[in-house]
Amino acid sequence: MADGVNGGDGGSASRPHRLPRWTRREIMVLIEAKRAAEGRVKGARGPRSAAGETKWEWVSAYCRRKGVDRGMSQCRKRWSNLACDFKKVRAWEGGEEAAAGESFWAMRNEYRRYLRLPGFFDKEVFDILNWTVRNEVEAEEEAEVKVRDGEEENEKEEDGVEVEEEEAVFDSGRNAADNGLFSDCEHENGVDGQERLPPPIAVTPISERKFEPFQQEFSDTGMLLFSL
Repeated sequence: MADGVNGGDGGSASRPHRLPRWTRREIMVLIEAKRAAEGRVKGARGPRSAAGETKWEWVSAYCRRKGVDRGMSQCRKRWSNLACDFKKVRAWEGGEEAAAGESFWAMRNEYRRYLRLPGFFDKEVFDILNWTVRNEVEAEEEAEVKVRDGEEENEKEEDGVEVEEEEAVFDSGRNAADNGLFSDCEHENGVDGQERLPPPIAVTPISERKFEPFQQEFSDTGMLLFSL
């Protein structure tokens, strides 16, 4: 009984077999297999290529052909952990802390874990993944630009007649003046001489004469509250 508790022959059969660590070469092959699998899915070469489970079966078979004897579950789990850690490191390196000089690659493993970052990440693997991501992003951006340019050209062709009609309205001067769009310009250029001499000019002396008795009346009683 003691041998089973302490890890002797009696307990070794009940414990799961510990799989060996992934080497750098194995991870490189896994990345290559995953990229090939994604390209295969985009190409939709077969009805089973789009299914998640068969994709990882394909990845495992690809790895085995390259000398990496890893099963479907191993490949899927390792890629999941790899992708998660890569995203954390990439986000950190693109943030303000790294720009201020606190790079992930200059930290000690303990400090990385303190910041809830992966304790270790292979720099060569990171560079390959980062290069892959940049290429994919650039390809997607180029595709979006082409689509957007095509849509803008179509919109210009459709709006061409409307733009010419709007220019004709402003060139005629009638509709623009009715809407008051150029009212300021008309006053500055003196187009309407009569409108520049409004009736309030003649009203001003009348209002002054009306308020003269009002001011005199309150001045006698000493109520100069509104005087300046």
